[in-house]
Amino acid sequence: MKKTLAIALAALAAISSAVAKPFVPGKTAVVTIMANDRITWYGEEDKEGTGLVNLAIRKGITDSGSKEDQIMAGQTAYMMEDVKAAVFEVFAEKGIEIIPEEEVLSSDAYAAATDSKFLQAAFMQKPNGYKLLGTNEKKVYPVIIPELGANNLALISFNIQKTMVNGVGHNGSMKACASVTIQFLDEKAKMAKSLSGYASASNAIPVVKGVYDPKALAEGYPEALRAALRKALSKI
Repeated sequence: MKKTLAIALAALAAISSAVAKPFVPGKTAVVTIMANDRITWYGEEDKEGTGLVNLAIRKGITDSGSKEDQIMAGQTAYMMEDVKAAVFEVFAEKGIEIIPEEEVLSSDAYAAATDSKFLQAAFMQKPNGYKLLGTNEKKVYPVIIPELGANNLALISFNIQKTMVNGVGHNGSMKACASVTIQFLDEKAKMAKSLSGYASASNAIPVVKGVYDPKALAEGYPEALRAALRKALSKI
């Protein structure tokens, strides 16, 4: 009896899987794009960026440091416009219909939205004009969806890091790398699909006792960001 029941349940599961409709993004509004502020080692705990003094330094460089200052300090704020460009480029490659950025950012619902205090406290960075928003913005999403005529909302979060590819410890060769999570909400502002992707740059650079050329590392991020997005969206 148990064996028969198991076979029947397996058959039902197979049928359900076969008839389930794949997720296909409709007219999509990108409502948040964000990334960590400090480049850390992939797979390792961040032990250097904590403490009140370090936090104050991080904030100071992010808020007022030049692009070169941010590169040398391992910060990401300078690359946020390229992060945004990567999102729109790769979404277009995949044939996803995106509501124009200016329509989203100038909408009444978006203008009324405020940054998530939790995401602000985590030093998350964003491109100019965007808000730091989570998935459960009950005062924003139910209003902005009909205002924009959107089928989906997209929330995109990056973790921009560096990774060892050869050697022992932090001696050998390393690459720029990035992870991304793309969350699509449906017309009811419910989670429709969550996708993730990871990729590293093609070129490796030398590192000796943790010391490397930050400018050479920075050159790999445009490639890593776009490759991570392609990996994620390939899972639709």
